[in-house]
Amino acid sequence: MAKNIEGRRVLIYGAGDGGELVLRELLNNRGLKYSPVGFLDDDPAKSGKLIHGLKVYGGNGDLNSVCEQQQVDEILISSSRMTDERLQEILRLLPGAKYQGEAHAYQHRGFDGHRQRGAVEILCLNN
Repeated sequence: MAKNIEGRRVLIYGAGDGGELVLRELLNNRGLKYSPVGFLDDDPAKSGKLIHGLKVYGGNGDLNSVCEQQQVDEILISSSRMTDERLQEILRLLPGAKYQGEAHAYQHRGFDGHRQRGAVEILCLNN
């Protein structure tokens, strides 16, 4: 279960293996100063579920409302399937959001046993 830690309040975009890996890194590395508050995912089957005590919100719904209700400072995008078009759509849905670029490279094994690489992309909502 996720613990309440001090730092910038973040939503993790992607509630799959990569998102769970990012959550574990945030919880195990307090020096990053992130406080995870939930997940976002475009898969409607994941909406409303809990991952380590954090709720999964639908990414196709009212993204701006979720960010306001949860007082989100940043969105960490962990999904390796995020297209440039979807990223631009998210930026349009969040007035004032700024793309911060890629950071925190990660590697994990997928369900098929093969290593998968990704990088967390950061959207800053509040400076």
